Amino acid sequence: MTMKIWRRRAPVVRALLLVSIAVLSSCCFIVEGVTVLFENCDVDEYYGPISSKLGDRESLHGLIKDTHQRVLPYTSSSGKDDVWRAVTSLDRSDENPSEVQLVYAAQKTMPALPHGTSTTWNREHVWPKSLGVGTSGPDYTDVHHLRASDWNVNAARGNKYFGTCGVVDVPEDCRSPAHSQAAADTETDNVIWSPPAHIRGDLARMLFYMDVRYEADNGLDLTLSDCPSGENEMGYLSQLLEWHMADPVDDWERRRNGEVCSQWQGNRNPFIDFPELVQTYFGSPAPLLGSGLGYNCTVPRDTNNTNSDDSSPTQSPVTGSSCAIPTGSIMVVAVTSDNPDTVALVALEDLPEGASFYMTDNGWTGTEFRTNEGTLKFTIPMGGIAASTVFGYVDGESSSSSSSASSASSGIDYMYSDIWEPMGGSFALAASGDSIFIYCQSDDDPSVVHHVSAFSYTDGTWKANNGESLENSESVQPPSGVPAVALPHKDNYVYIGPRSGTREEWLSNLALPSYWNGSNDVLPSTIDSNTILIVTDPTCAISTGSVMVVAVTSDNPDTVALVALEDL
Repeated sequence: MTMKIWRRRAPVVRALLLVSIAVLSSCCFIVEGVTVLFENCDVDEYYGPISSKLGDRESLHGLIKDTHQRVLPYTSSSGKDDVWRAVTSLDRSDENPSEVQLVYAAQKTMPALPHGTSTTWNREHVWPKSLGVGTSGPDYTDVHHLRASDWNVNAARGNKYFGTCGVVDVPEDCRSPAHSQAAADTETDNVIWSPPAHIRGDLARMLFYMDVRYEADNGLDLTLSDCPSGENEMGYLSQLLEWHMADPVDDWERRRNGEVCSQWQGNRNPFIDFPELVQTYFGSPAPLLGSGLGYNCTVPRDTNNTNSDDSSPTQSPVTGSSCAIPTGSIMVVAVTSDNPDTVALVALEDLPEGASFYMTDNGWTGTEFRTNEGTLKFTIPMGGIAASTVFGYVDGESSSSSSSASSASSGIDYMYSDIWEPMGGSFALAASGDSIFIYCQSDDDPSVVHHVSAFSYTDGTWKANNGESLENSESVQPPSGVPAVALPHKDNYVYIGPRSGTREEWLSNLALPSYWNGSNDVLPSTIDSNTILIVTDPTCAISTGSVMVVAVTSDNPDTVALVALEDL
């Protein structure tokens, strides 16, 4: 593929910035106090080596990888260049350079300083860390996909895929705006996050870049898909293609792309420079299966790129329903597979009276549950269940159980253990390892599944959704956004981590194996609701890890020295 490269002038420093340019050497100079390290960033110079191969994935990947010459530290403790400094400069407001433009919020700009607190802004990974981007290395600090974002709105986005309400979840679950502080034209449901219209194309092109830049890069292979089902996959590609066309490249985006190259990293985003390459590499949007059912991933994409990595599962996981139990609102906090089988659950939100959910040890294939094990139904009793309540299942105490094992012999008992209703098969946790899924079903169509949470104690991993057959104890991880705890094999487990925190802190702590105590022969003690606190209105403005101890003396006088790793 041959494509003519048009020369564009290097970004002009606005007179409003009142900056001076001092030439330091033949290779670098200062703009706004930032050392410009990379000269070959004009479009024709940058793409010159592959000007006749822009449509070849291997060539383009090689260029943007090899020219990524500087990996910034995420946070510098010595005041040197880091991601904070880069994003402050790159995302500066056109009207007031002392402010940054925010990516999702109703408040379009915010003072650049201070930052990093719950009342200011932080750094948004457009490709979420939990979907393949690590906590170190070039992908973690690549400013081509890092944007300034209001702290609270950013937390609300979490790791949700980009998309539109009603596509992969039922329209009834849609909320707009997506957060009380988000822009009016944002929306979200249990699966997707839709940013403001004026920024959608920008975000899509950031993700197109990430897909090509991090392809088999030191074991990291990021992939855009309409059927994302596990690690390293981000969605939804068809929606991103539509956003790319509806919100074309503008001068602000071009300016930022040029400065990422010349001032910070040395590489460019080719999908900003050549928007037509998006069709070449990613094809056209796929057809929908129907409201709430996702995209038809069996239809080949119309792409001219022979090296395009567009492998997807053959069917989109169905996740929409009329479920009144929000995703992540019920989590496993203890399990015993040595008789009797028991499962302790904690409510991270108030659960409404009359709502029902299911618990199964049937494996999830990526599209449906197997039927070789059992399923139980639980209906929230009169008055509902308050957040922080621990309740659960004890074999032998359910309404129709025929098991002889019970809490009387084990010493384990949980609230509401007698109101579980068997729905088919035999719910029997395997001592060799098993998975537990909490979910809801649509009243109209039982095949429509809404995942609430998942727990596995098999081998510490979830299996890839690659079409291969699964062993009895194996399961595919539920769709992105669904909390899924995977622990190494032990017969019995109990959560021993912090008992107080926000819902988000609880979900984060429950995912850490170090906060679980496992045993093959000792049954865990029960968890008392009186020891649990779900904080619904956090007031702390000091972010985790922002203050650290650097010196201590216990010989009189006692002293403790602290260092601030962020502005306080």
